Amino acid sequence: VRAVNRMGDGKWSAPSAQYVTKVDVPEALERPEVVAVTPFSMGIYWRAPTASIPGASISHFVIQIAGAGISFEDKVQRVVSWPNSRDAYLTFKETGSQSNILSAIGEGLVGNADPYRIAKEKRALSQKKMVDREKAAKEAIRMKKQRLRWEKGDFSKTKAELRKEEENKKKLLALKLKEEAEEESEEEESEEEEDEVGVVVGGVRMLDEKEGGGKQVVKVNSPNFGSTMVEVTEAETQSGGGIKKNMVDHFYMFEGLKPGLMYRLRVAGVSTIGMGRWSGSTVSMLTSSTPPDAPQPPVIPKSSVTKFGLRVTWVSPHENGSAVSSFTVRFCHDGTETTVSHHTTHLDVTDLDPGIRYTFQVRAANQQGQGPWSAESDPVKTVTELAEPPPPAVWSVSGIEWIDLVLDLPYANGSPVVSVVVQFREISMQSSSTFGGDQILPLDLLPTEPEAKKDDDMLIADTNAKTAVVSLVSPTKGKKQPKERKGEGKCALHVTNLKADHTYDFRCAAINSHGVSEYGKPSKRARTLKPLEPEPVTFLDPCEVYPNALVLSWEPPICHGAEIESYLIEQVRVARRPDALDDVQSKNQNNSDGDGGGDDDDSEDAEAVAKSRAAARDKDMFVTHTCEGWDESKRIDDLTIGSTYKFRISAINQVGAGAFSTWTPDILVHEECVGDPFFT
Repeated sequence: VRAVNRMGDGKWSAPSAQYVTKVDVPEALERPEVVAVTPFSMGIYWRAPTASIPGASISHFVIQIAGAGISFEDKVQRVVSWPNSRDAYLTFKETGSQSNILSAIGEGLVGNADPYRIAKEKRALSQKKMVDREKAAKEAIRMKKQRLRWEKGDFSKTKAELRKEEENKKKLLALKLKEEAEEESEEEESEEEEDEVGVVVGGVRMLDEKEGGGKQVVKVNSPNFGSTMVEVTEAETQSGGGIKKNMVDHFYMFEGLKPGLMYRLRVAGVSTIGMGRWSGSTVSMLTSSTPPDAPQPPVIPKSSVTKFGLRVTWVSPHENGSAVSSFTVRFCHDGTETTVSHHTTHLDVTDLDPGIRYTFQVRAANQQGQGPWSAESDPVKTVTELAEPPPPAVWSVSGIEWIDLVLDLPYANGSPVVSVVVQFREISMQSSSTFGGDQILPLDLLPTEPEAKKDDDMLIADTNAKTAVVSLVSPTKGKKQPKERKGEGKCALHVTNLKADHTYDFRCAAINSHGVSEYGKPSKRARTLKPLEPEPVTFLDPCEVYPNALVLSWEPPICHGAEIESYLIEQVRVARRPDALDDVQSKNQNNSDGDGGGDDDDSEDAEAVAKSRAAARDKDMFVTHTCEGWDESKRIDDLTIGSTYKFRISAINQVGAGAFSTWTPDILVHEECVGDPFFT
């Protein structure tokens, strides 16, 4: 210290004892700046001083973030070392643009290499590159058109070129004015900095004013004396003073953010002494927007499921910085898609098929594009019900007691048709009847044939010996028709137990797992064929045989539409016992010998013998028997013992007599017969 009076400066005192200033935590850093923004990260830039005082250097930084529902008190922060943040700044400096920093992030040069984040960053970069390619393609087309004009000698400028030239001039003028304004502001700042103090290190703030003699006046914050001015030599400031100003640039990419939200960051330096005070926070910045996230799997309320429709509901996903503009619903069973407004979060789906399981996916879209698809919803099965009433059946073939019909199967409403109920009604001028005679018939599916493709409506006739089937085919024309619901194929129905030469109409109902459907409309009338004579009896059995009788039994033949009124049985004697014939001959011979008459008597006796022999021979030679139509057996009496017989039978109805059956085997009747027949 030295004293100063009006006579001048006194001599310096002896130096004081040496004191060492205390090393404290780092001072608050300058306010960082946001220099790179992506959908999922922000890059901040800041400057930090290097310290020459041992133990005062900053080893790493703590970076905190606030925004999107979190505050600085939540301590959402990252820690980065001095070398890493310094290297990140050098990488950022080399990239030089937003797209390049995105590429550097994708390659893992800046920040952490998160595969999910990298994929999204690359997708955002690819979208930007696509826009750049479109601009380049438009510019190439413009240059090509200009070259073609020049080749034709037309060097005049188009309106677009003149307009673009004017815009470029305005931009250049604005840029020049901006640069001039920045230069003026820099000059003013440099003038102000000359009056301001420097960096505070260890309680000493450096001043830019310099006095002669290579000395520098500094302002010392003394705990005992307050602020005071102290002269320090330049050598001291260069060597051990620790107050030299040397700022280093740093950069860090804070990742794990959400698109389209506001964030701000602050930085604090950390040395071996501890963590310094926080810097001021950055200006709040908005992360880039991206397509919306994938929604949760859509939900289908059970109460909305009907036979032909249902309701798909979903929850809007995170918008990622751009409002949702629409939703797209995908039908997973066929891949079709339907787009709805962003004002609704449900879709009423109609025109579905009953009994089918359906799943759906949803995605949202905004100005940045379509988001990813959600997972598939839980499969939901539409309701099944009774089958629809069948259409009228079509006549196919008529028989004497039956009619064949062809039925287009009705729409099954989700449960397959397993059989068909057919009712018939007799049409008569004399009496009226109702539908009845229910017959449950199994499905006899007919093979399907490809439909003929013609321009006009046409009749397709399929005829054979006994039937003619006529169907009308109308090709679809014009615009797309609404979904037609019809059954799968056709089936043949064989209706029996009808009366010959009668007219009937029919109606049908389909049966599925839910029961019997309503009956459809009656068919057109159809008539059975006229009755015929009965078929021959296929089985005639002599079931019991006695010495002079036997019993025949048979099965009724097919009557062909007219009830059997009676049966005619023919009996033929095949052989007669020889001893019976000899007894008659010997008796006649004795009578002729005892009379002893003349020739006339002899001739008369011979004639009588001949007649007697003829009568004995013709007895039961050929006999017919009759019985009622409802009989199925007949006892034949007055047979000759020891003779052999055979039989055949014919059925008779109102049309006439049918053909005879085949002859039975020869049957011998004798004294020992007690039941079972004896065939010769």
